[in-house]
Amino acid sequence: MKTFFKSLLNYNQWANESVLNSVISGKISDEKMLSILNHIISAQILWYDRISGRGDNLIRPWHQFPLEKLSGEFLNNTNQWLKLLSSADEYFWNKEFAYKNSIGDSFKSSYTDVFTHVINHSSYHRGQIALRMRELGFNPVLTDYIVYQRSAAVD
Repeated sequence: MKTFFKSLLNYNQWANESVLNSVISGKISDEKMLSILNHIISAQILWYDRISGRGDNLIRPWHQFPLEKLSGEFLNNTNQWLKLLSSADEYFWNKEFAYKNSIGDSFKSSYTDVFTHVINHSSYHRGQIALRMRELGFNPVLTDYIVYQRSAAVD
């Protein structure tokens, strides 16, 4: 499981950074896209805070960072997830932890489900950004997992 999720976390970082760089290099200042990019990192931070025991809802799901800070936030958060992953033992994946969602409802989820959710959540929103880029006449960057794997194999 560690190897699998490490690969997915690294892919997620690559894909998020690719989209961010595409927005910056294209000088795209669309508020909707920037809001979604911010939501991706805010949600990743929020879930990390929950899963690591730092607390519930320390950051709002739609928190807005300055554009120039997004890359650092993505990288820092990925490193936090990777550090958590490196300390996981074989029993970690089936354990559940309790947390409250953004409106205060209590839940329990397994670590496996949360890791999976974080990656899928980012992919979903990157798709929204790609669609918005097309609507504005831009070509979105390819962020498919297989594209990442091909480029990682070449690097």
